[in-house]
Amino acid sequence: MKKKQKNNPFDYIKQITSKKKPKDFKYEKTICSGFLLSFFLSHSMDFLPIVQRMNKIQYYVKDKEVYDYYFNQIPGGYNYLKIIKKADDTKVKKEIEEIVQEFDVSKREARLIRIHKERLK
Repeated sequence: MKKKQKNNPFDYIKQITSKKKPKDFKYEKTICSGFLLSFFLSHSMDFLPIVQRMNKIQYYVKDKEVYDYYFNQIPGGYNYLKIIKKADDTKVKKEIEEIVQEFDVSKREARLIRIHKERLK
């Protein structure tokens, strides 16, 4: 007997973009909220107008309704959604440490000095 795999947020996105739901599909907002759906789908320029329409009313409707709206409005087909990740800030941390040692200030003050220097450039 095959054990059923639990869905994850990416399964919901795949269902929306491929227009394929499993026969025994049941939406669970604990796995993927309406906010997460909007967040992931907003990374595609093609879907932005659809997501913007939903964002105006998203917090007044149930998460299942948000899912259904996206499922019906997003065009089918394969869509690669590049998720933007936080940039590697090792260079920034190094600059801040240098400022702390050079001027003998706190890290908070060093961040402010760094921001100020960037704005002057």
